[in-house]
Amino acid sequence: MLEFVSLPKGADREVMLYLKSLSHFEYAVTNSYLSLLMHSAVARTITGDSRESFTSPNGSPTDRLRHLFNALKHYDERIEGDNSEPSASFWLTNDGIRGRLRDKSVTNLEFREFVTLLTELAEDARFLSEDVYRVAAERRAAAAHKRDE
Repeated sequence: MLEFVSLPKGADREVMLYLKSLSHFEYAVTNSYLSLLMHSAVARTITGDSRESFTSPNGSPTDRLRHLFNALKHYDERIEGDNSEPSASFWLTNDGIRGRLRDKSVTNLEFREFVTLLTELAEDARFLSEDVYRVAAERRAAAAHKRDE
């Protein structure tokens, strides 16, 4: 993306670099949202809470990430449907990522919000890869101690 924004306007490679950048962001949105789903499932397992953590629409960055994911995921259905107009489902702006929803409204996730989500995911990944094993071992030890009493 940095290469794209540093090009002079109208450069021959402009479109190619934009599409390459767009592709990277599509992967990032998809993988980030799937990671959030996994995090939510693991958190429910650990806490025993069966409620979904971010399924209701509330306009949060996580909710807008879900909308972007769904815009990508269901784009083929919109093209094949009788009532759809072929248009981009996902595009980049100067300040973020936008996606067209099924109702043709547009959602926006600013880059700074996306960075915050990715930073939180990194912290969660550290917890899941390191701390969760410690917590599980402590729970097993406590349960064994109760049985021995």
